[in-house]
Amino acid sequence: RPEALPLPLTDLGGELLIEPTQVTLRDVTARLGAATLRTSGVISAGTGAADVSIAVRELVIDKALIAALPESARRILEKAGLTGKIAADVSRLRFTPASGRASAPQPATADATATLWLEDVAIDAGAPVKEASGVVKLAVTTRGDSVSTLNGELNLTRLKLADRPVHDLTATLTKPEGRDVLQIGRIRGGIADGEIAGQIDTMVSERDQRFGLSLVLRNAKVAELTGETERPIEGRLTASLQLEGRWDEPAARRGRGDVIVEGREMYRVPIMFGLMQMATLAVPIDSFSRAGLRYSVQGAKVNLETIDLRGKDNVMQGSGWIDFDAKTVSMNLATSGGAAESVPIFGDLIRGARQDLLQVRVRGTLQEPTVGASSFNIFRATIDEVLKGK
Repeated sequence: RPEALPLPLTDLGGELLIEPTQVTLRDVTARLGAATLRTSGVISAGTGAADVSIAVRELVIDKALIAALPESARRILEKAGLTGKIAADVSRLRFTPASGRASAPQPATADATATLWLEDVAIDAGAPVKEASGVVKLAVTTRGDSVSTLNGELNLTRLKLADRPVHDLTATLTKPEGRDVLQIGRIRGGIADGEIAGQIDTMVSERDQRFGLSLVLRNAKVAELTGETERPIEGRLTASLQLEGRWDEPAARRGRGDVIVEGREMYRVPIMFGLMQMATLAVPIDSFSRAGLRYSVQGAKVNLETIDLRGKDNVMQGSGWIDFDAKTVSMNLATSGGAAESVPIFGDLIRGARQDLLQVRVRGTLQEPTVGASSFNIFRATIDEVLKGK
């Protein structure tokens, strides 16, 4: 049970060269459950400083492994619910033990360069990630129990983000020195036959759960995004979302977004109000081929600042809101277009009176929603009341 990783190792083998000033490890191997470990390098006999390389294969990430990690890493991984299987090559790990007098102690430091291969890894990264497989390259420095700096690249061939398949996802990983923030930048990937791009900044302090994200979806199939099989929306979506708040406090979230959907015979409008959190809103129009929404997010409430629905013969515009806590929806819309406006004499009368006669007020409820910080279910707004002429 090595002190740095107090877990039982078995089947030890290899060569140790013990000298007065150092211990040299030559292809030392061991097993940790089903995993194999291999290391070579030099450890100072006087100070305990080490310069080694480590290779790990078939390592299953479980609660026992995470509990044995240093406090800073353990805290982050326990909260994220990390599971799965990895292999790793730490090409160089340099470790310097704590030193100095009690009045002026110097914490232990380490720096490492590593490549990790992920296999069906799951983690909660603001949205549930499952079945992630690919490669992560990292350069990490630590000071005491804290990660001082981190730089890396993420290249995942496949994963599921909130149960939606994503492929060829790439991103950069950065934690600047002196700041408790992890920056996941230059995000690029394929989803629902479209593309996703953006950046996520998240605090890694136990006391500070703030985050900020900026995401763009381009030309994605709505039916695949929403996961609806009954009367799926036959259209393509382009959307953007800027959101900030706290992972552990949904009521503190604030942001803005917009959506453009183009298709045929559509009856509902999708809205993205979180990291792959989506709702589909039913609207009182026979069908439309293009929809545009601009909205703001204030906690559980989405304010629909602009609604623009366009069909072959009509247009509907207005505003409204959705409250996911109260499970209610409200919209005020006005229609335009239609064959009647082209009739001589009557057309002008209809256009002039339209705002008085064809105002539409919508009030509704959300059917069987599941609403919360880690909720990623699909919601559908239904119309309970449509009042005309008011």
